[in-house]
Order: sequence, then structure tokens, then C-alpha cells
Amino acid sequence: MRHFNPLATALTVIVLALMAGVGVYRITFETDIVATLPERDPVIAAARDILRHHPGQDLVAVDLYLETGGPVALAQVTREVAAAMTASGLFKRVGMKAVGDQMPVLIHHLVAHLPLLFSEADLARDVAPLLTDARIQARLADSLAQLASLEGIGQAEFMALDPLALRHLLLAQLARLAPAPGIRPFQGHMLSADSTHVLVVATPARASTDTAMARQLRSFFDDLQDRLRRQSSDALGREVVVTPVGAYRAALDNETMARRDTRKVVVFAMAGIALLLLLTFPRPWIGLLAFVPALAGTAVALFVMSFLQARLSVLTLGFGGAVISITVDHGIAYLLFLDRSCATRGEDAAREVRAVGLIATLTTVGAFLALTFSGFPVLGEIGKFAALGIGSAFLFVHMVMPLLIPSLPPARKTQPPVLQRMLTRFAGRLGMKTFWAGVGVLCFLALFAAPRFQVDLRAMNSVTPATRAAETQLQAVWGRFMERVFVVTQGADLEDLQAEGDRVAALLEEMTAAGELQPGFLPASFFPGPARAEANRAAWQAFWTPARVADVSASLQQAGRRLGFTEDAFAPFLDRLEEPRVAPVVPEAAYFELLGIVPDSDGTGWRQFLTLKPGDRYQAAPFYDRLARTGAARLFDPVFFAERLGRFLAVTFRQMLYLVGASAVVLLSLFFWDLTLTGLALLPLAGAFIGTLGILGLAGRPLDIPALMLAIIVLGMGIDYALFTIRSFQRYGSETDPELALFRTTVFLAATSTLVGFGALMSAEHAVFKSAGLTSFGGILFSVVGTFILLPPLLRRVFDRPAAPDADRSRDPVRVRRAARRRFRHFEMRPRWAAWRKLREGGLLAALPLPQGAVGSALVYPVGYGIEAAWLAEAAPGMRLGGADPDAEKVRVATRVAGAGGSIRPGAIDALRDEKDITILFLTGRPLRSAASEALLRAATGFLAPGGEVFVLAKIGDAPASWISRLWNRVFPGPEPYDVQDVRTFFKREGFQRIQEDRVERQSSLVWLRALKT
Repeated sequence: MRHFNPLATALTVIVLALMAGVGVYRITFETDIVATLPERDPVIAAARDILRHHPGQDLVAVDLYLETGGPVALAQVTREVAAAMTASGLFKRVGMKAVGDQMPVLIHHLVAHLPLLFSEADLARDVAPLLTDARIQARLADSLAQLASLEGIGQAEFMALDPLALRHLLLAQLARLAPAPGIRPFQGHMLSADSTHVLVVATPARASTDTAMARQLRSFFDDLQDRLRRQSSDALGREVVVTPVGAYRAALDNETMARRDTRKVVVFAMAGIALLLLLTFPRPWIGLLAFVPALAGTAVALFVMSFLQARLSVLTLGFGGAVISITVDHGIAYLLFLDRSCATRGEDAAREVRAVGLIATLTTVGAFLALTFSGFPVLGEIGKFAALGIGSAFLFVHMVMPLLIPSLPPARKTQPPVLQRMLTRFAGRLGMKTFWAGVGVLCFLALFAAPRFQVDLRAMNSVTPATRAAETQLQAVWGRFMERVFVVTQGADLEDLQAEGDRVAALLEEMTAAGELQPGFLPASFFPGPARAEANRAAWQAFWTPARVADVSASLQQAGRRLGFTEDAFAPFLDRLEEPRVAPVVPEAAYFELLGIVPDSDGTGWRQFLTLKPGDRYQAAPFYDRLARTGAARLFDPVFFAERLGRFLAVTFRQMLYLVGASAVVLLSLFFWDLTLTGLALLPLAGAFIGTLGILGLAGRPLDIPALMLAIIVLGMGIDYALFTIRSFQRYGSETDPELALFRTTVFLAATSTLVGFGALMSAEHAVFKSAGLTSFGGILFSVVGTFILLPPLLRRVFDRPAAPDADRSRDPVRVRRAARRRFRHFEMRPRWAAWRKLREGGLLAALPLPQGAVGSALVYPVGYGIEAAWLAEAAPGMRLGGADPDAEKVRVATRVAGAGGSIRPGAIDALRDEKDITILFLTGRPLRSAASEALLRAATGFLAPGGEVFVLAKIGDAPASWISRLWNRVFPGPEPYDVQDVRTFFKREGFQRIQEDRVERQSSLVWLRALKT
């Protein structure tokens, strides 16, 4: 028999390589941290929407610093930098010259629409004080002085249309757009208050978060800095410092860190795991194959994810290394069963691993999939990616690995590896004292286990120290972006957008008057919608009463004559006071940048962004509610957003804990159908949460977003170790069983490999990976410590005790059956269910009388799960039990049920040929694909001693079975009952005496035929 299948191996490698290649080719890795924000909370959703669509989020800001030389030297440098940026082709717009070029046209618009641009409050507060004779005289004198200078070019028209310079009241609002006090326009850019910095703002030709574009931008600015350093040193005698800041730097830093950390995690994890495997397996090269299922699972996950979504977060990519370390457990277990001192088959190894590890895989996959309900998009991605990887790795172990390595010859080393012996020795020393010591430590840590949450998106968006320093410098000179609040309105068209802007402007003006907001620039002041324009027109007409118009006209005429103006110089203005007939206009595209207007990316509407500064009485929550009532306005307040996100995290943490915990309890309860085992499975997990939160509390470290991401993952992974341990005890019964020792080694290796993976994450540069590593390392460490310290002492009390007959049965059939059922307590579901069906009131064995004075030996064929053997052991404690069954799995269970006094063998009826002194024989049916009924009856009764009694389960004709029996037999086919007529004929022909029938109450189609052999 071949031990290695080269053709299947080659095909597997080719298929996996193609799947991984297709996945990497189709997927675009997303570096946008905003995409990780939850979507269910309206405040957070509004912040996410504003952050994603704000016109400034993709800008590149370049700070030019020249310590000496003043504005003249800075002007030269600024022109060179702007020219170089324009010539590079990397930017579609450099500077704010376009806005500056539109200022004359904008002023004309303001002057032409003055009656529509002042509200009743504006007129009373700002305009009325300007109408005194002294103020009018001063205003005209100042305007005349400007006309005589260069500044007065083009001002004559404004003198006629707006002699009171009301336009200046409106233009003053534009100064509020400056990011910090003292900043002023400078050659289409901005000059700092100390005249040593110039800010050049540019719009990239492509999205700066595109890492290819980001690399081009970084290269351009590096070259620009080098060139300016050489030129400025020669020409100016001093160095120009160029500090570019923008989303491109964060995107590039995130991707670079994520890729570097991922490579490091994979290398460290694989190196650590490889070392462990080399020290564990008799043939070390076989241990290295444990990576194959993990790599296959990762390749399949990438391939499938590429069809589910086009973009994948780099945070999800970072978990590729973690998934590799997580999914080696089934590969390790499979190879431990395959690499032994005896000849082994791949199918047998897969069956043992599947029997123990299936529930662990289902629970882990379920925990990861539960992340899709968290409301965090990136958590959903991680959940799907990890679930696909772990599930695919499990399927690869059980469906592909047996084809690649069908069998292995015995290993040369006859004794177990060193690690396995050390673990066995260590486990044997752990008793109840260790258990109570562990409980005491957890009780102490529980005092500090109250979770605290901290939200900082900037911490998730990891950047290099150079990028952080550049951002800090920019904020120091040009103001702090995060100290402002942002409002966005939406409309189907520009007219609709103006109408929404009117409603929001009314609210903002009210809040400004109340001190809740500082005065800011409102686009509706320049381009009001129809409703606001009409209200302002009415206020203008009410304000300019005939008496006031006459007074102002007289003052203008008097002051004008003194200054040399003609009689009709101000007629256009005075006419407008009496007949303010002007219509509102929709802003042209040239004003969009100034007004914060951007089209929706899908072309379905428009958005307008307002930047505001909170006042002394500002309260975010009421502001959000009032904005929400206006209709289409949304708010992003960084502080309010962080508080809301923190509360959301706390609620989500609890909800996910309850959801995944409840899911785990339901799954475990359905699988075990045993409250004791379900509780034991959850014990290490509860200890892990208490221990991890307690350690974090002692260290003063709060739970951040990455910690929340990993909290549920720890639930899914940490429970694996407990399930492997409990299922191995449940399957093999005794702690000294060599197969159980293999699973103990599997748990240790799987946990250690996972700790290696997360330990590597702890050394990562990316803040998300580092935080995730810290939290997960603690959770997994406490999970495995709980599995090795808390579980074994309790599991010994549950499983590692020999079955003892019930000494107080009083020959009561009910008590006998109850005692027989206790032998199946804590077994797997199938044997327990089968035992309940046969031993319940009205079941198969309830129809039989108890054996009287039975001595010698009893045989059962096929023995099945040993239910008849358990009944005999309780009904006749002194008898020796024997049996056989073609199904090795049932033989394993029956052997444990029969106890030390039993001899259960795998195989057909011939396996019992050396049994002697048989006084009771149970024939529970004819195994599938066995000999004919008569031949089987003759062979079986040949073992029976004279005077012995035989019990044969037979079927009466074609009487219908219950639906439960039909379903059970269809799902789990077993031996077919004999035909009752065939058994009667056989008994009579062979001379059996005292033939009797015992009908089964709950299964009317079945009957026990019993007889004595002569």
C-alpha cells in the first residue's frame, strides 16, 4: 500500500496556488479606517458618512517654513513649490487661487443682492449703527481715500451701489473660515500669523488613499524637499522645510505597517510552531505538515472572500497570520494520530480527530460568524474570513489529507515523544489543590475585572512617528481640526440644497445668539434659498421705512457734497432701498469650493459641509437632536462621536458576549445534552474573561476597539481547548488512555502555537495589531491555563471512575434499568439516546424478566453500544460479559460500559469462538452484510452451554414501526431484527425448549424470543 499519493499532492498544490492567486488578484486591500465604524447607531453613522464624503478628507496640505526672510522670501519659495506641484501632474488643483479669482464676481453678487442677504436681526444689530451722520461721513471719506489708491481700482461702481459698505459686513464672515487667528491670504495660499509659514492646499489627481498614488506623492515630496534644500541653502542661506500632510501618509503608513507586521507575524508564528512540532513528533518532518491545512484554509478563505466582496480591510489581512496559528490544531491532532509507533491509516486518524474536534470547530466557526451581527463592518469581515479559513482547514484535514497520506508505517521510536511524556506527568500532578488555587486567583482578579472602554480612532489609524510629528506641527500652526464640529446638508438638486441650508442656518443663528456656537460662515448668508430670501426682503422693506430712507439720503447727500460727490452719486443705492426687486440665485460651480458644496459620488444629489466652532454653552446631544428634526442635516462632533462610540462599544461588548455566549451554550447543550459537561466546557472560558479583564484592570489598560474585535474571537478560540479536553475524556474515559494523551498534546500545541501568533502581534508596529495581540494573548493564556488546571480534577471525578453495580436494586426491574442507564451518564449523545430508548419504560429491555440465579458468562452479538451488556451487568452482577460487533466505534463504547469484567471485541461472530461457559446469549439482530439468519443463529447458539438461555430480537411480519424508530434507523442504520418465524423454526429444529415471547410495548413490531438449549 502506498503511503504517499504524489498525484493528489500535485493537484492539491496547484489548486490551492490558483485559489490564493485569484483571491489576491481580485481583492483590493482597504486602508480606510472609517470603513470600520459601526452603521447601526445614527450618530456614528452620520459621523462615518461625513468623514467619508468631506471634501477636505482627501486634500494634501503642505506647510512651507522659512525661519527668516519674511514674506518676500516665502513668496519666492511658495511660487516654486506651487509650480512644481502643478507640473508634476499629481494634482488637479493647487492652492486657492480659483477662490481668490472669484472674489470680485462674488462681491458684485453680494452688492447686487443686498436686500436678500440681511435678516431682521442683522439689520438691527449690524446695519442700524452705521446710519448715523458721523458713521456715514467716515465711511464715505474712507471710500474716497481708497479710490485715490491702487486698492480703489474698480471701487467706483461699489460706491454707487453700496456707499455704506454693507458688503463688508458679509465679507467679514469669510474671515471666520481661517483655521486659526491671524491667518491671512497670501498669493492664493495662506500665511501664518508670524509670517514664517505658508500653507499650500492641493487636491490630488486621484484618491490619495490609493496606495499607488500615495507612493507617488511621497516620492514627489521627498524629491522636492531635497531640491529645495540645495537651492535654498545656495540662494537664501537658509533651509526651507517642506512638511506635507494628508490622508495619503496615513494610508501608506497603515499599509506598510500592516504588511510588515503580517510578514513578521507569519514568520514568527510559523517558526515557533515549527520548533514545537519538531520536538513533538517521532518523525519531525511529519509535524511540519500541520501547516498544510492552515495554509489551505487561508487560501480558500481568500478565494471565497474575493467573490463575496471586492475590498478587504488591512485589519482583516492582519488576521491571516493569526488564522494560520489558530487552524493548526486539527492538523496537529490528525498527524499525532497518524505518526505513531504502529501502522496507521489516514481514515482512522481522521475519524478520531473528527469525533473529538467537530464540536470545537462548529463552536469556533459559529463564534466568528456571530461577528457579522456586531454592526462593525470590519468585525463582519474578520468573522467571515476566519470562519471560512477555520472551516476550510477542518474540511481539508478530513477530506484531503487522507488522500495525500493514506497510511504510514510504524515510527522507529517506540516510546512517546518527550513533550507528550512531560504533559502526562504534569497532568497527573494536578489535583483539587491546584483547582482551588486557580479559583482563588480568579476570585482575586474578579475584583478588578470591570471593563473600561476607550475610543480613539487615531490610535487605530497607525502612522509613523514622522507622520505624527508632521500632523502635530501642522496643528500647532494652523489650528486643531478636531476642535470643530461639522454639519452636512443634502439635497436632490441645488435648489433643494439651498432650502435645507436655510432651515439649518436659522437654527445655527439661533444657537450663535444663545452662545452655543461661535460666529461662523453660513453659506445661506451669501446664497439664500427662496424662503430665506423672501423673509430677508420683507425685513429689508420693514427696516427701510420712508423716514429712515429720507434720513440716510440726506446724510449721504450732505457728506457727499463735502467730499465732492455729485448729487446723483448714490441714486442706485437709494432706489434699491425703496424698490428691492431682486431674485435669489443658485450658486455657480465656481463658488462650490468656498461654500463647501460637493456632488454625491453616485451623481444622485448634492451635499454642503459647514464647519463650526462650539461656544461656551454648547451641548452636543441637544444640537444633534435639533439638527435631526430639521430634516436632511447631519452632525459630526469628534468629542460627541467618541463618547457615543464608547457607549456603543460597551453595549456591543455586552450584547456580543451574551449572543456568542448564549450561542455557545445552546450549541454545547444540543451537542452534549448534558448540563454538567456544558458547564465544564464554559468554566475555562469564564475564567479567561475574568482573568483577562482583571489583568487589564490591574494594569490600568482600557478596552479599545481592537480589544472588542478580539473579545468574541477569544470566546470562539478559547473554548476549543476545553472542548478538546472534555471530548477526549468523554470518548476515552480514562486519563491514562494513550489516545487521550495525544489530544492533550494537541491542546498544548494548539494553544502554544496560538500564543506564539498573538505574541508576535504584541510586537507589531500597527496599534490595532498590538492591542489585538495583548488582549488575545491574555485571553488565550487564561483559557489554556484554565483548561489544564481547572478541568482535569473535575473531569476525573466525572469520567475516570470504574462503573460499579447498584448494590440496592432489590431485584426491581425499574431500578436495574435505571442503574444500567447510569453507566451511560456523560457519554456521547448517540449511545445515551440509544440506551434511553431501550431502557425506558416500555422499551426493548423493559419487556424482559430479570435473569434468575445466572452464573458463568453472557455474550451479546452484535453488542452495539453495550446496552444489553449494561443491563446484564446490573441484573446479574456476578456474570462475566462478552460481546462482539463489526463496528469498532460501538465496541469502544461497549468496552467502557461493560467495565473491567467485560471482554468486548471488534469483528463478526467468529471473534467469540474462544468464549467458554456461556449461559446467557443475546442476539440483538443481524448485522448488515452478515451471513444468512439461520447460519448466524447456528454459529451463535453453538457458543451456548447446555441449559443456557438465548434471547433473540425478532420482527413480527411487516407491522409498522413508530416514526421515531423509522427516523432513527434511517439516520443510524443498525442490525436488522431476525424474522420471528425463522427463529421459531430454528428453535424447534435445533431442539430448544421453553420457547417464550416477550413483546416490546413501545415497538409492537418487535418481540424477544427466548429459549433454553438442551
